[in-house]
Amino acid sequence: MFKQSSFLLKTILVLASFCLGFASGTAGLGAYRSVARANAPVISWCEMHKGSCGKVCREHKLTIVLFHANWCPACKKMEAETFSDAAVREKLVPYGAIRVDVDLSPEHAGRAGIKNIPTVVVLNDKCTEVARVVGNPGPAGFLGFLDGVEQVTK
Repeated sequence: MFKQSSFLLKTILVLASFCLGFASGTAGLGAYRSVARANAPVISWCEMHKGSCGKVCREHKLTIVLFHANWCPACKKMEAETFSDAAVREKLVPYGAIRVDVDLSPEHAGRAGIKNIPTVVVLNDKCTEVARVVGNPGPAGFLGFLDGVEQVTK
């Protein structure tokens, strides 16, 4: 019961942080833009269908797992707008990153309970889910989401 309550509280805090940033339309974007650089780091994705990515989450405090498909317009938009954003790439430097194509790895998507794509799941260093966001919130919304995740996982 306590674990469920704790998870529910964390989920509510993450969603509240995400919603406040998203609703404001900026999610602190000015602060993020000030550190954004054109030569921001590239996200080093572990492709789930190409090999084992299990150690990625154990090697990082937090890991993002992107569930997507090549045919998905919203997934392509998330890649083009959110994950190519310099501020997002800067923010993700300490994170592990796993990409799961739901068509090539349906068993992983099923195990994670993925119903819609794109979905980003955040795992802790024990490979346990701490948060998820469904759809493409855009760079500002995604940065707000990550801020919320970091607050509840301190």
